[in-house]
Amino acid sequence: MLNLLYTLVFYLVYLILFLINFYRLINLNQRYKSYVITIPYKRNGDILITKRLVKTYNNLYCPPGGKVEYNEEFEKTAERELFEETGILVINKLELIMINKTTKYQVYIYKTLVDNLVNVINKEPEKHENWFWTNEFYRYPLTPTMNVLKNEILKNIRPRYIVLSGPTGVGKMSLIEMLRQKIKQDGFSVKICIESILKGNEYLLEYKEKDIQKFEYALLSIYHKCRIEIENSKEDFVIVDREVFDGDIYKEKYGFELDIIEKEHIEFKKSMLVFVVLCSDKNFERNYYKRKEEDRKYTLNESKKILKLYKEKFKSNVCDDAIVINNDSTIEDSVDDIKKYINPFLVNL
Repeated sequence: MLNLLYTLVFYLVYLILFLINFYRLINLNQRYKSYVITIPYKRNGDILITKRLVKTYNNLYCPPGGKVEYNEEFEKTAERELFEETGILVINKLELIMINKTTKYQVYIYKTLVDNLVNVINKEPEKHENWFWTNEFYRYPLTPTMNVLKNEILKNIRPRYIVLSGPTGVGKMSLIEMLRQKIKQDGFSVKICIESILKGNEYLLEYKEKDIQKFEYALLSIYHKCRIEIENSKEDFVIVDREVFDGDIYKEKYGFELDIIEKEHIEFKKSMLVFVVLCSDKNFERNYYKRKEEDRKYTLNESKKILKLYKEKFKSNVCDDAIVINNDSTIEDSVDDIKKYINPFLVNL
């Protein structure tokens, strides 16, 4: 009789534990409070945010998001909340970029790329103000999760650009390579974009003599491919030779106007422009003569014209950018000068 009682108690306890665990399993979202944040973003780094009007986190800013309902998958919640709040349908895939877990809740943060012309509707005006696009969301008072993770979110949305500019012969390529090494030593990942978009596609130059329109469209196609690769870079920073991706260089070099490229050349948002100069014509000629000799007089004269224009521009409009002189000192000194200018840019958002 006693053994039977022990057996019944054992199975009763086992049943109770089973029911408790089962209850916890099917009510995980309610027990642990699971939420999602869906960040719609454009290729230029803009994300969609709004100002909250409800009691919880009133007057703070955030992207679309909400609570995961019973037995609902996180991705489905992300899609649902995005549509219910903004009217945006997920066309490109949702990408999970991070999970923020505390002792009381967990937040799954997704991003989804949207078209530049996407139509945004404020479908819940009683809960928040109108939605707006910004590439500086971190400057607004954010909800706690967004505020804690803003650095990680920013790195997942887009890189920041360090744009080096200057005429031929000032040593940009050497400076860029050494600068990349310096930034990597600080723990950042770096991509460099310094080669002409025609590299590997030189056969297209044959079109110039035979069919100029075909050449223009082929060049434009390669240009946009390179542009997308830069804008979708996974690295923290992209170091760019500005002349490589400026439409004007192709207009001048090949003798025709690429109006589409000129109008749509990359706008380097959250970027810093570093213009490299030499302190004297003697140094300039010395640096240039180390390179190819063909047409050197023509290129040297053209570079001096560009240098004069840049000096006039920077004399009245330096902004947050910098001029670095690459002279008789070692290249390490010039890189250190650049690093000194961009250090605040590297560590501050």
